[in-house]
Amino acid sequence: MKKFRFGWMRLSQLSEDPTNIDFDQVKQLVDTFLDAGFNYFDISFVYHNEYSENAIKKCLVERRSRDCYRLASKLTVFSIQKKEEVVQIFNQQLETVVLNILIISYYTMRIFIITIALLKAVKCLNICKNKKRR
Repeated sequence: MKKFRFGWMRLSQLSEDPTNIDFDQVKQLVDTFLDAGFNYFDISFVYHNEYSENAIKKCLVERRSRDCYRLASKLTVFSIQKKEEVVQIFNQQLETVVLNILIISYYTMRIFIITIALLKAVKCLNICKNKKRR
């Protein structure tokens, strides 16, 4: 496997609206990337106003055989406000991209673990802050 990722943070757009992705051009980029022997795609829930996962489904998942690519997404710490959102966003990612194709990389798992740790730290800070107010 060639170690080069196709990141989906900044895709071609048809307008200033980040969800208005130029699917024809992105499909060409995907085909060129795969034809060159690369296969690792990196997406995130928050890219393109939470639309990059839909875009990869349309430009890659629905067009190519599952065995020709690897796909990694991640949970982003700054997009999570409450502990419950971790599971909610994770489940939404699985549903959007299709459960059987999402690979949770070590990088993603580290983000997940860091997210849990940060949520615990925020909870602790909020408890301390509330005690000081009393």
